[in-house]
Amino acid sequence: IPVYQRARQHRPAQGRVRRSSALMADDPYTLVVALDTDVVAPS
Repeated sequence: IPVYQRARQHRPAQGRVRRSSALMADDPYTLVVALDTDVVAPS
């Protein structure tokens, strides 16, 4: 599913899709950071 994310924001995401949240408990998270036009992330 495509997701729009504003510049200078970050969000955690889990890449694997599982049938239940109990199965996702030990799955790793990825931190997605959206940079702005000046290539600056939030401090």
